[in-house]
Formats: sequence, structure tokens, C-alpha cells
Amino acid sequence: MEDHTSDLSEARIPFLDYKTYTDRVFFLPSKDGANDVMITGKLDIPEARRAIVTQALNQFSNLLNSKTFLINFIRTLEGRPDFNARAKVYFASLLTVALHGKLEYYTDIMRTLLLELGWSRLCRESLYRLFKAIKHQVEKGPVDAVVKKAKYTLNDTGLLGDDVEYSVLTLQVLVLGEGPDVTPVKVLNCDTISQVKEKIIEQVYRNLSYSQRPKVDSVTLEWRPGSTGQILSDLDLTSQKEGRWKRMNTLAHYNVRDNATLVLSKVLHPQQSYDQNQDNHEERNALLEDDKVFHLVRPAEELDEIKSKRGSMKDKSMTKAITEIYLTRLLSVKVKNAPLE
Repeated sequence: MEDHTSDLSEARIPFLDYKTYTDRVFFLPSKDGANDVMITGKLDIPEARRAIVTQALNQFSNLLNSKTFLINFIRTLEGRPDFNARAKVYFASLLTVALHGKLEYYTDIMRTLLLELGWSRLCRESLYRLFKAIKHQVEKGPVDAVVKKAKYTLNDTGLLGDDVEYSVLTLQVLVLGEGPDVTPVKVLNCDTISQVKEKIIEQVYRNLSYSQRPKVDSVTLEWRPGSTGQILSDLDLTSQKEGRWKRMNTLAHYNVRDNATLVLSKVLHPQQSYDQNQDNHEERNALLEDDKVFHLVRPAEELDEIKSKRGSMKDKSMTKAITEIYLTRLLSVKVKNAPLE
């Protein structure tokens, strides 16, 4: 290595000249080497046929500048069983050279082909698979029901920048009036009751189209830890209060444990979404007072916002650094959703 290093002070790195480099990039090796007709452009054609060949090449060049022809030409080639990866690369190189002087047109061709490739994959339900994959990854971690931010997300603006403790629970769900069969449903103990209902509905009615599934507001969820049952709601008189803020109820709030049995039933009045366990209007009015509601992360109070604006640059840089730590989650979610085939 020292010998090679010492040579660098006197000798130059052996770069190829531009023509040789481009020839090797765009054209396959040929027995004719640098004299290959694709490189020299000189056709060895008998004089008697030269005029008609030249005319044919000019006509073919005109056809290449027709988007309709070129797209169909490529489709035809791709339909051939012998059009393998090596042939595709070579054809793409030749086409790039032929249209090098018309890059806007060439880019438009590439864009059209990429869109067609995308839609052809969507026809095989890849879009639905992508949707399910992203949904699965997002719902593996906490999702704030109010600010709509998640621990695992593809968008940094939707990233939940707080560490929320949670655990995975498996609920045994019984649908009232639909037989004795119990459906296991995986949820998080930090999920709101509405989020739990959504996951239950998606699992129980997975074989029905979305239009035929019951809405979250049209079902009620009851926990039966013993001889008596308890209706679970996003908000009720047991909701925790922090000043003017009221925290939405979760499974952890009700102390629902793993393998608990819950009963899903339809309600006669869908408008009664979170006060199913209230007996009078006074209790309902108590829930509808001017309290601010939050789920996982309580938004900063006005006073806190003022303090943050007056904070030092060091505090702000520290906050930014802490926020950037959570950006690694974005990469993990994107990587896990990449292999759809």
C-alpha cells in the first residue's frame, strides 16, 4: 500500500477518455471493438442498397420521435420471452443515445412508462397491500386520536415526538346477537375506546366491505370483568382532568388486562357515542363543559408557549436534537413497507 501511495505523487489516476468511457457505458462489448458499427456509425452496406437503407433509417428515426409508436414498440419488445434483463439494458442505452438531443421528450417517455408500470402493479391489488402494510406498521405503536400523530409514520409532520409507554393486549371479543364465537383482537392499552372499536370492527367484519361494516358511533363496547359489566367510553365521569384539560379514556385507564372479554353490541341511537353509561342529563352536561380534550400528548398551554418563545437558544437546539432522534422511526417504517412483492 505504501508503494501505491507513493506512486500517486508522480503518476496520475488512469481515467479513461470520455469517448471510451461512454462507449463502454452505452454499448455492449463487441468482437469488432472500437470499430463496432454502433460506435462508429459507419454501415458497411453495398452501394446498390445504401440509398434505401438510409431512407429506412431516417423513417425509423422519425418513428422514434412518435410517442405512440415508441410506447407500443417498447411494449412489444417487453412482451417477447427472449427480451431479458441484458437486452433491456442494451436497448435502453441505445434509446438514450438516439434521443440524447431531445431529453424533454425522452423524459416524458420515461415518465409515461413508469406510470404504466405503477398502475399495472396496482391492478394486482398492490395498492391495497401497500395500504394494509402502512396501516399495520402505524398501528403497531401509539396513535394520538386528537392530534393524529403516530409513533410509527411515513411523514415527519405526523411523527409523535414523545415516548409513550404502552403494551399490546389481546382482547376476546364477543358480538352480541351474532353467536357464541369469540374473536381475538390485538390492541394497545393506550388506545382510546373509539380506536379499540375501530380495530375490533376491522377484525370481526374483515370479510365485509367497508360500506357494510357498522360505524364506530353505532356500536357500544362493554367490559365484563366479573358478574357485572361496564360500558367503555372515550369520555365519562371517570376521565382524568389536568386543569382545564381532560384526558380521553383508554384501556389502561379502565385497567383492562390482556385476554379480557369484551362485548360489542349495536346501539339504537348512534349519537350517543361517549355517554352510554350515563343515567341523566346532568352527568351528560358535565362531560360537555368547556374542557379541552387530549389523548396521549397534551398541547402546550398558552403560558408554556410564551415561556418556550423566551427560552434560550440552547434549550431550542436541545429540543430540535431530541426531535431528530425520533426521525429514525420514519426510516424503519419506510424500509418495512418497501418490499411489497
